[in-house]
Amino acid sequence: FHRGCRALNSHCLFLHNSVTQVHFDPRKSSPYIIGGGAVKFMQVDRGFAYYCIYKENSNVFEGGAASFHMFLSNYTEVGSLFMDNDSDDLGGAVSFRHIPQNIHFLSCQFSSNYASASGGAIYGENPEQGGASVLLHIKNVNLIKNRSGRNGGAICVKYIIHVRIVNCSILMNVAKQLGGGVFVKGI
Repeated sequence: FHRGCRALNSHCLFLHNSVTQVHFDPRKSSPYIIGGGAVKFMQVDRGFAYYCIYKENSNVFEGGAASFHMFLSNYTEVGSLFMDNDSDDLGGAVSFRHIPQNIHFLSCQFSSNYASASGGAIYGENPEQGGASVLLHIKNVNLIKNRSGRNGGAICVKYIIHVRIVNCSILMNVAKQLGGGVFVKGI
């Protein structure tokens, strides 16, 4: 999904999808434009996903199942299952960067996802905006047996001012360095 559209996924199954190569564009300073083993959202006006299953997806860069970059508005994921996804970098299940508004995960489950770097289930970063006005809202979510090679076995978040984790079960997650369950780095 790209540029100015509104994206809606409902009751979808994303199974065994992968991105196997990353080609760097020398005109860009960073390869984060690449990502999303199953789904990539880039410069989308608004996104919604309801009751989807993301299973056994992989990516050589960010977001084993899904990757979000430069949303213009909000993204909401409700009642979805992220299971056995992996990333050779950040965000075993989900990765997002440069998000000017809000990301909501409501009544979802993240199980047995893996990131070789940080954020076994969820990785989020917003360095350019300095975290201004961004809200990561995780409510009624189960994060179970996710792993990362560095920080945040379940969740790793950097440079985002408002992080709300409400009524969640964060169980048996493992990080090799910091935050077995959750790692948050401020601005």
